[in-house]
Amino acid sequence: MRSILLQTLFCKERTTNFKTQIMHSFFLLWNLNLILESLPISSSTHLKMLIKYFKQQPKIDAHTEYLMHIPNALIMSILFLEQAAALTSPLSFFIGVCIANIITGLTYLLTKKRAFISAPIGLLISGFTLLSLYWVPHTTECSISFKHAVIIGCAQTIALLPGISRLAATCTTALWLGINPLTSFLFSIACQVGLIIIATAAALFKNARLYISFKQVGILLLSSFISYGALIISMKSFMTGTAVYFGWYLLLLGLIIQCKQKKETT
Repeated sequence: MRSILLQTLFCKERTTNFKTQIMHSFFLLWNLNLILESLPISSSTHLKMLIKYFKQQPKIDAHTEYLMHIPNALIMSILFLEQAAALTSPLSFFIGVCIANIITGLTYLLTKKRAFISAPIGLLISGFTLLSLYWVPHTTECSISFKHAVIIGCAQTIALLPGISRLAATCTTALWLGINPLTSFLFSIACQVGLIIIATAAALFKNARLYISFKQVGILLLSSFISYGALIISMKSFMTGTAVYFGWYLLLLGLIIQCKQKKETT
């Protein structure tokens, strides 16, 4: 009887430790995602690479992942409101955001986010996309037309593929369309905030929940400050043309992963 009791307690302790490790892994990934999402480097691909090194790998369903982006939406909204005075035509801007997100949303529903390419190929595409900024013409166009919104919406749709950075795809496309860097960046993050709001509403409708402690809230706040700083770095990099350095990084990372996968298959 005593041995049975000890085995039961031991099993409960192991189960508790396992759940604790899973929660710690999930929370660490959440904080990393919060920071990486502010950079044009495809945060989801980086998290998938990092999760392989966890002893206890947390399984994150789609609805939970949507809720994880709520802090990012708040951070992007704060930066957007700080820079919103630069918009010359707010109405056409927000109509453009709606058009771009409708295109992305419909494509997502039709394709169910199928992976037509591998993540390393997506990273290479993102890298070359950012490197194209070496030749992008500098313009001062501030308004978003219907044509602009449709093309940027298509670029955002392509970013549904693994390895392709949504921020890199949309912001670079806007720059090539002749829109000035600040408006391009604001349009990109406004589109993302809109998508996060819709996805969060869908997740809550499906009764998805996230439970965290006060200590974890404090850690998330610290990560949010870092994420805000990273977002400012991203904004300035597109305004100054230094976003190409992210392109070189993605190009190198994509080549390394591609070579590693080829070695593993041979």
